[in-house]
Amino acid sequence: FLHWYTRSLWIPFFLLAPLAVATVGGLALGGLILGPMTPLVISVAAILVGQGIDFPVHFFARFRAERRDKERDAAICGAQLSLGRPFLGAAGTTVAAFFALLASDFPGFRQFGMVLFIGFTACLLAALTVFPVLLMTVDRWVGGGASAARDFMPRLVRWTHGLQSGRGRWIATAVIVAAGLASWGGLLA
Repeated sequence: FLHWYTRSLWIPFFLLAPLAVATVGGLALGGLILGPMTPLVISVAAILVGQGIDFPVHFFARFRAERRDKERDAAICGAQLSLGRPFLGAAGTTVAAFFALLASDFPGFRQFGMVLFIGFTACLLAALTVFPVLLMTVDRWVGGGASAARDFMPRLVRWTHGLQSGRGRWIATAVIVAAGLASWGGLLA
């Protein structure tokens, strides 16, 4: 999905950088503060990935929109300014809920809360600081308009864009509807 969304083979790896910071930071600091963690608590790294991916994806989309008519640095500042407050507001409630788990008597909940509190905070900070720096290195792929994105667009993405125009979209719609009806028919049989 990330390859299709970014129209690039390499940019999705940059989108995952804040998640790597969150996972490594949350597990390492959580283990350092609370000691050895249970395997169940270690598995909460999946929650960090699921919730944390929103920050770099939204930042990338905003940067790409800003980049159409601004220089690279101005586009990054514009994306940071327009998304900083919403990111803090959205993350604040989630981080507060994870922090509340630290008051639990059950060690598993405390560890769970600590890992997610640290990890989610690290993900937010990395999305607002580290990710923009990484965007500077891939700016030529994002480019100032559609031409740069089209030059680096994978074939599968070009093919799906072709389906969106003309007769192809009706064929694709018919195939998807038929597959959906067939799956419901299989369930009912």
